[in-house]
Amino acid sequence: GTFYPKRNFYAVVGLDGTAPAAYAYPLGLFGSNRKDAAAIPEGATVLFVLGEIDCREGILVAVEKMRYPDVDEGIRRTAGIFVDVASRVAKAKRYARALVHPVAPVLDATRDMVINYNKTLKRLVDASPDLVWLDFFDGFFDGGGGFRADFELDGTHLHPRYLD
Repeated sequence: GTFYPKRNFYAVVGLDGTAPAAYAYPLGLFGSNRKDAAAIPEGATVLFVLGEIDCREGILVAVEKMRYPDVDEGIRRTAGIFVDVASRVAKAKRYARALVHPVAPVLDATRDMVINYNKTLKRLVDASPDLVWLDFFDGFFDGGGGFRADFELDGTHLHPRYLD
């Protein structure tokens, strides 16, 4: 498989018109008229993964700047944007399946935010006919509600053994 860092992902799905041509594979979505071959082929099974930072830092900063009245509204808006864009991309590319990975609750300090984000994200993904929620979020937790020690890698990232 191919890994797409966020900036490259935006270019691949045609959301970043400023990306260098070498990185751009627009799908003709969102006003783009370019018809370049897409890097992710039609009919593929894709996995969308959001990191903990994607559902934390930007929302908190936006609330501080009064772009959202509160964190819950920030969660609803950002998760809604993700689901809208991912659904449109999945439909336009006719992906066989577009899977959405739950945000991993790795950090103690942000776990409550991640739990709330996942609740909203799951609800929105479940309502989309184009996306499939991978329902294993509860498996990240030990019996006491903490993050499973065997899934810890460096205090910030998931250990690959969580895939076992």
